[in-house]
Amino acid sequence: MKNINYLILLILFAFPTISSAQNQHASTSKSTADFSKIINKMSKEQIIQKIQNVQKRIPLKKELACPKISAETISKSNYQKSVIQSNDSLLQDVIFPSEFDEVKAIMMTWNYFTVDTTGEFTDQFFDGLGIYYNDSTKEYSLGPVFSSIDTFYVSPFRPIFEDLAYGINQHAEVWINVWTAEDTTILLNHMEKAGKPLTNYKFFIHPGNSFWYRDCGPMAFYYGENDELAFLDMEYYSGRPLDDSIPQQVANDLNIPLVKTTIEWEGGNVLLDGEGNLFTTDAIYYGNADGYGQFYMDEFGNVYETQKNSLSHAQVQDSILRILNLKSAKILPSLHYDGGTGHIDLYADMWTENNMVFSQMPDAMKNFTDYPIVKRNIDTILSIVRSDDTKFRASYIPFPKRDDGSWYSSNTDYSNYTRTYSNHTFVNKAIMQPVFADYGSGDLESMKADLDS
Repeated sequence: MKNINYLILLILFAFPTISSAQNQHASTSKSTADFSKIINKMSKEQIIQKIQNVQKRIPLKKELACPKISAETISKSNYQKSVIQSNDSLLQDVIFPSEFDEVKAIMMTWNYFTVDTTGEFTDQFFDGLGIYYNDSTKEYSLGPVFSSIDTFYVSPFRPIFEDLAYGINQHAEVWINVWTAEDTTILLNHMEKAGKPLTNYKFFIHPGNSFWYRDCGPMAFYYGENDELAFLDMEYYSGRPLDDSIPQQVANDLNIPLVKTTIEWEGGNVLLDGEGNLFTTDAIYYGNADGYGQFYMDEFGNVYETQKNSLSHAQVQDSILRILNLKSAKILPSLHYDGGTGHIDLYADMWTENNMVFSQMPDAMKNFTDYPIVKRNIDTILSIVRSDDTKFRASYIPFPKRDDGSWYSSNTDYSNYTRTYSNHTFVNKAIMQPVFADYGSGDLESMKADLDS
């Protein structure tokens, strides 16, 4: 089953306590019955493969023939502005909470199936629009796509999202972004019938691209004397403009101040200790070294590709130190075979202010390229002397194996899986823990032993 249960890792974003007119609703124009015919003809393995192809953690770069526009021009557009305009004064003495702090809510979305006009699986780019490739001209263009929320019995993704939403709502408010208003009723009825009724929830209705909300969602922080709540909006991967807009959309819905930055950075590469110290990897350098920005559609349906200035390593570091009000930022070498994200959460997390938890690569992977990199990065973190003259304490969790209980045979073999138990999310007194086996497939016995260790 490879990465199916890996979804739990990155479809969340935590919050501390306290479209174009001509395409609108195009995603609802293909009936659920039509999707049932498509989905029910497929095996679970085929569905997994299709979704893995269109919901990659990093979208493939696709060149659209559209005008270029500067990020500064877009930031001045009334269409892009948040309800409450923020300024640099909002960033003075802010506090970004740690991974393990109390949360009011966890934001997630739901899996959607999207098809083009031929019935082939694809991904949504803008609301009701996807990218088509012309073999003759070798060019990409936008065309109609149709989407349906995943409540299909045969879908192997459905139970993951059910359990996730139900589990979160037992320990915090679950914020679920759906693509159409009709989907709120569909989900509530579906969860009731599944015996997992939602009682502590809030819906947001905004079209999206994917389900990786840990990476694209807003980062919440405290500001002011009364520790009021605001959001930080980082730029998400180019090619997912709807997901990139989610922080702004949610801030507008909640009337919460929003600080926007063109720094490209994902939530999975942000590890904060709540005391002004950051751990991340040099993937943040590579993401900001070019001038490519996000795709953008204005209120008239015109599509642009934004351009911005490339940033040096020093500029990136200075920016994140200022924006996050940091005392220190430890930027560590990225792994080479981690599926391409370069995220630190594939092998490191914190479970208290004094304790780090690391994924321990087995001796069977000792000759792999990333083995010494992980070891050096862990040693670097543990060598840091904090302001109270103490160091972090370490605990280790095992590495999950392949479905057949064997270890990975090569760098690329592991890169196809990138399984880890360290990429989890705390929800107050509970933890959303990724697993890679169930009673029907996977290495169940090893998984039980790993989680008990």
